[in-house]
Amino acid sequence: MPFSTIDSDRAEDLWTYLEVQRNDGRETFAIPHNSNLSNGLMFPTRNSYGQPINKAWMEKRAKNEIAIEILQTKGTSDTHPALSPDDEFADFEGEFKHMLGTGGVVGKVNNSFYRGAIIDGVGWQELEGVNPHKFGVVTGADAHTSFSDNEEFNYTGVHGVNDASLEARLSGAGQTAGEAAIMFGTPGATAVWAPENTRTEIFDGIQRKESYGTSGPLIRLVVTSTAYRSSRVTTRMDTPGKKSMT
Repeated sequence: MPFSTIDSDRAEDLWTYLEVQRNDGRETFAIPHNSNLSNGLMFPTRNSYGQPINKAWMEKRAKNEIAIEILQTKGTSDTHPALSPDDEFADFEGEFKHMLGTGGVVGKVNNSFYRGAIIDGVGWQELEGVNPHKFGVVTGADAHTSFSDNEEFNYTGVHGVNDASLEARLSGAGQTAGEAAIMFGTPGATAVWAPENTRTEIFDGIQRKESYGTSGPLIRLVVTSTAYRSSRVTTRMDTPGKKSMT
């Protein structure tokens, strides 16, 4: 049976459920959704009981949440102008601002965005010896149309008749989740390094954190990083999970 907020609205209980499933032989992980509208709850300094997070909590999260959704139709979860004032793209797809079901209340910025979480994770690593924010990256759709049209030239909306036409999206009408259709963006696209286009290989690729997300352009990315003492580690797209050292 799937786990939902009917069972519990605490992240810690979800992680326990995922661990029980893995102990029964089912591979599982969770991908947090829409952190930009989380009101600071996505990357907290306290657990759901109000207690400061500790090493055990961080290890539990790191084992169960292996990727983060950096963009979907309700905006980007990468960063915010208040957090990255020198980044001219910090407000990209940032029109959708309020928390769902609040009647227009704008959520907290701190602890809600991926870029800040990366920095905090390095600090937690130094303090506690574990980084709870060492995520891979994916994007999503959250479209209610059963398909994901991430290309802007082919965008047909994400909420059926409310935003199915260009005229409806530009009119300021078509209210969904308390926002006009024009406030929504196109879904993102996730790229996974996998030897085959199968559910198993894609699952494994995300689990290895060999994935990234884009806001639309279907780019193919090859990453080369320089390691300590000028040793170069190259990750190749045609050999997922394998690295060469030169």
